[in-house]
Amino acid sequence: MSNKILLLLSFFVISGCKLPEKPHKANKYIVKDIISQAAEDSLCPQVTPNLLKAIASVETQTNAELARFEVGYMKKISGSWDELKFRFENAVSHGETQILGKTARAYGVEPEEVRKDKETAYRLTALILGTDICGNFDGDLAKGVASYNAGPTWMNKKPEVRKKALAYVEKVKKIMGIKEWNRTIGLRKKDSRKSSKVTLARL
Repeated sequence: MSNKILLLLSFFVISGCKLPEKPHKANKYIVKDIISQAAEDSLCPQVTPNLLKAIASVETQTNAELARFEVGYMKKISGSWDELKFRFENAVSHGETQILGKTARAYGVEPEEVRKDKETAYRLTALILGTDICGNFDGDLAKGVASYNAGPTWMNKKPEVRKKALAYVEKVKKIMGIKEWNRTIGLRKKDSRKSSKVTLARL
């Protein structure tokens, strides 16, 4: 293993990029309040505490896959230590809700804050979801959740990316206990008018 990879692995461990730990019982009520407040502050009615908890649950399940990606990514990048650190943080996901580093920075938040502070992580997650669901997709919960996984332009990406986003949506749906889902999910814009949109009442 090269010195570059060893250095980045050391940064990965020291900086706190690790599997999210299950909260202690003494802290569960504090975490609950953090999630509830984050959902309320998003100003998007579709962003609920249950949605945020479902997102965190799904992201925890996918951390093993992300770890494999991170090790592979390390082999491809080069530069000074500061450049490596910055690019590595941008390329990997952080915190319980696994926010991509470059996404966090786009919202003015450093990845380190997301890793170390639950409140920051959940507030930013709620803001991202609210922006996608209520801002970019006119209240369409399904498309907003898919966007959280694959980006706001996911419907125009390669079929494998869209397939992965749809699978992510189904995982969130299952955890939330939603029986009906948006029938327009995965359709191109020109086809979306053929199906009805999901309503808040059905969710």
